Amino acid sequence: MITKFQRFIDRHRTWLFMLLLVIIIIPFVCMDYAGYGRAARGTGDGSGALVYGHKINARDLDHAKRRFKLRMQMNGKGIRPDERSEAWLAEQVLRNLALVEKAESMGITAADEEVVGDARRYFSDKNGQLNQAAYDRFIQEILPQRGLTEAGFEMLIREDIMLRKMMMLVASTAKVTPQQSSALVTEVTDKVTASACRFEFTDYTARVKPSEADLQGFYKQNMDRFRTPEQARVAYVVFPVDPTNIPQDDQAISDEELKAAYEARAELFRTSDGKSKPLKDVAELLRHDIRQQKAHDVANRRATDFTVKLIPEQGKPQLSFEELAKKEGVVVKETDFFNSNQLAPGIQVPSFTHAAFKLSEDNPISDVVPSESAVYVLKLLAKKPSGDSPFEQVRESVKSALVTSLALKLAREDGEKKREELENLLGTGKTFAQASAELKLKPQTFKNFSAMDSAPAKSEPFEGAVRQVSMKLSIGSVGKFIPTVTGGLFVYVSAREHAKFEDLVKVEPMISQMLVQREQQQVVRDFEKSVMDEAGLKFERPSSPLVIDE
Repeated sequence: MITKFQRFIDRHRTWLFMLLLVIIIIPFVCMDYAGYGRAARGTGDGSGALVYGHKINARDLDHAKRRFKLRMQMNGKGIRPDERSEAWLAEQVLRNLALVEKAESMGITAADEEVVGDARRYFSDKNGQLNQAAYDRFIQEILPQRGLTEAGFEMLIREDIMLRKMMMLVASTAKVTPQQSSALVTEVTDKVTASACRFEFTDYTARVKPSEADLQGFYKQNMDRFRTPEQARVAYVVFPVDPTNIPQDDQAISDEELKAAYEARAELFRTSDGKSKPLKDVAELLRHDIRQQKAHDVANRRATDFTVKLIPEQGKPQLSFEELAKKEGVVVKETDFFNSNQLAPGIQVPSFTHAAFKLSEDNPISDVVPSESAVYVLKLLAKKPSGDSPFEQVRESVKSALVTSLALKLAREDGEKKREELENLLGTGKTFAQASAELKLKPQTFKNFSAMDSAPAKSEPFEGAVRQVSMKLSIGSVGKFIPTVTGGLFVYVSAREHAKFEDLVKVEPMISQMLVQREQQQVVRDFEKSVMDEAGLKFERPSSPLVIDE
């Protein structure tokens, strides 16, 4: 007979696979940290660093950075143009250069046909056919805007293939024993009851009374935190996504278009019983989506044509941004100054802000910036560099930051102390409830959960940490104090119930696969570290760049 547990596994196998990927493979890190890495033996931007004993000159590093940025952009990502992210970029580029050199030393290559095949996937339609027009525009317009050539793009693709081959070869050496698999199966299927004792900085702020001297000292030690950020002011034109702008020939929606849209969105129309809603029931919704897509294509083409006309052509008069806008019948608007951590005034589009701060005097015109309701083209008008803020101007911000910092320290110190006292009281024979009452703790209890369960929809933000830590604790034990961004916590496990044998057998293949992937990731991480050591690169703690969707 199929148990309720087995039916749950069958129904949610894919979801559980992804859940376990998060729980098992990605290391749990609750502690907050700041700062960004710097490349050893070089400047903050990585120039002058030694990789395998030879110096990376500024020209080669700049070209490598451009390739790396293009790789991110082709995957829909970008980084904000600030010091922290630029340092992260320099670190990643040096890592990449070292890994490519290692691949070459191992005799790993990428054949020309592999490079061509890999490049085609970026410019192919849904049927796998090469969109030659898209590729030609990419080579002739996009690459030059990013300071790259077709040869540079080919180098990017070749490096990617070589690194994939090397990492697959390294990952193939990962081994998992039956004992490891069995232990992990037990760990993720056990039903656990645990209690969490939290220490939040907000409970300690009333105790913090900083003096004026404290505020002045904190300000002087952390002036970078209170700097006025770089600001930009831009002009822009808007091409609205408006279905009424669709050419007359494209207004009608054919049955073939409707059917293709229905098939492409089939998963969205699947009901809870696994069946699909009939086409006739969703036809009107599809027509609306198709019209919106056509309207977006029209706006995007108009914006693209606008940017192309701004590219200088030898021997031809060049229209200014404003002159071209007037000729095209679009209005030029201007923003006030705003910084990279803000949305531009009146424009709730994060990619607009990102595009604005990519502009410079040498590259004052943006590519098209699409959004749900419009497509934008920007022109840089002015930038204000970041600078130190006078103390009186930021006094309240300084006070808030210092109070938070000192309260956070108090919360963590108290948490560490109470955890040790609780463990001592448990050692004298007192129950967890008795010890908690004596220490005036207010633990929060979570009952009968396992790594296979999803957290409740309205779960506490810290509940994931409690679940993760509890998996590895035995009954009656107290976990280590875990610092968090708001204070910290420790966990006590009061009960643990093993799953039935037949349930363990059911999930073991999936868990074993997860474990193999975890071991493969660890092998790859160890390999990358050994390559960095071999190449002579030393980095500080991994930085956290401000990566955004483009």
